[in-house]
Amino acid sequence: MKKLVMLSIAGVLALSLIGCARSSDDAEPLEVTTAQSVVVGSTLEQYERVGLTKGAVDIHEDGYNTLGKDGTYEWWYFDCSLDDGSSLVVTFYTRSMMAPDAPLDPFVTLALTRPDGTDISERVSVTAEGFTSSTDKCDIVLDACTASGDLKSYHVHFENDTIQADIELESNVESWRPESGYRFYGEAEEYYSAWLCVVPQGSVTARISLDGEEQTLLGTGYHDHNWGNHPVWQMQNDWYWGRVVAGPYVSINSYITAAQAYGFEPFNVFMLAKDGAVIADDPSKVEFNTYDIVPDPETGIPIASTLEYVYRDGDREYRVSYTLRKTILVTSMIAALSDDAKDLALEAGDQMKYFRFVGGATIEVYERGALVESESTEMALWELMYPGIVR
Repeated sequence: MKKLVMLSIAGVLALSLIGCARSSDDAEPLEVTTAQSVVVGSTLEQYERVGLTKGAVDIHEDGYNTLGKDGTYEWWYFDCSLDDGSSLVVTFYTRSMMAPDAPLDPFVTLALTRPDGTDISERVSVTAEGFTSSTDKCDIVLDACTASGDLKSYHVHFENDTIQADIELESNVESWRPESGYRFYGEAEEYYSAWLCVVPQGSVTARISLDGEEQTLLGTGYHDHNWGNHPVWQMQNDWYWGRVVAGPYVSINSYITAAQAYGFEPFNVFMLAKDGAVIADDPSKVEFNTYDIVPDPETGIPIASTLEYVYRDGDREYRVSYTLRKTILVTSMIAALSDDAKDLALEAGDQMKYFRFVGGATIEVYERGALVESESTEMALWELMYPGIVR
């Protein structure tokens, strides 16, 4: 029997994120006097604690996990790369990841970027009574906006006075998470951030109605789900996240640096699938590199023009690289914080900036150092979230 839960929330902006497992990095971390613990949830006890099964994703994991409890946040993210060169992102929030102790205020955002550079950003907010979500599966109702699915097929609907969009997403790659999908923070593991990659890649049909014109576009899509019980900016200093679909390959990548309180501990997420099956996902085999860094003129945040994830497994090596073509979104998250939190963040030098990029990406396969396969795309989408201090 489906359980519907009334919700309330408030929040900031869209993003996708998160991951697990330590990686290498050339940069020397800043020194901290004492660092609290941060670990990937990978033991049997940790799996049992969060009600998950190792090696298997259940449909309820894409349901409502936090139940709107005080101090928690949760969001469901959908993005599409469409055949005409447009990108479309729709995200449902329970409350802000930056300020989970803020008053509840459910909302959903839409971001449409056209090939000519035209950006359309819309938001629908409701009271707690205007939001319901199932705990058994993804089944969200936020006023006239909805999202529902079963790990394989999803329908997303966004509607306001400006635009109406319907997304049909059919998964081509099995749902995946790195270990439990949880990272636990603190000596008692009292805080957590969790991530589930529900649809690493799928086929999309998007119907968009705008300014009296209707358009149907095909493309590829992605869906993930995030939740936690502590402000993201107090757990994570910065991270890159991105996804690539090229030929028979799909890759999801993230490089995350924990906040200063946790010693700037680095973590890496890497998943590579071919023909719908995962073929590489051991983060201990990944090296992350950045090239051609240009500081953001306002904050000094280092923005890499090229990202590279190198996965070495015996004689075989996979390289996933991103090359920036355009920054399609730059926004500040400072407004989401309470006055006290703003003062704390400003005093610490936190930047509270978010960047979203589009560009080209390449997946290469090497055998004993020789290139044996290469696939490319010009429709990759990735982001840099930088709530923390510039390192």
